[in-house]
Amino acid sequence: MSYLLGIDIGGTSAKLSLIEEDGTVVYIDVQKVTSNARGAVNSLIAALERRYNLEDIAAAGITHAYLDGYNDAMKMLELSMKKLLDTTNNPFLG
Repeated sequence: MSYLLGIDIGGTSAKLSLIEEDGTVVYIDVQKVTSNARGAVNSLIAALERRYNLEDIAAAGITHAYLDGYNDAMKMLELSMKKLLDTTNNPFLG
């Protein structure tokens, strides 16, 4: 089974959803952003990994609110996604 992953990083919370290819939402989680978004995203991914095989994720979409330190936030997001997905065969994350 292949899944689609959605992550929304806001100023107060980060949200994650996992969706089957037919559009069925199978997992939703929300984590409050306290000191930085990195911790919230890492917590969301760790919780997801306990329930689902991350290798079954075929694609991911990410949205974010404007954050101070925008470049740092984007770097954090890139590192999280590289950890999450096998980037060796993914032209979008290469």
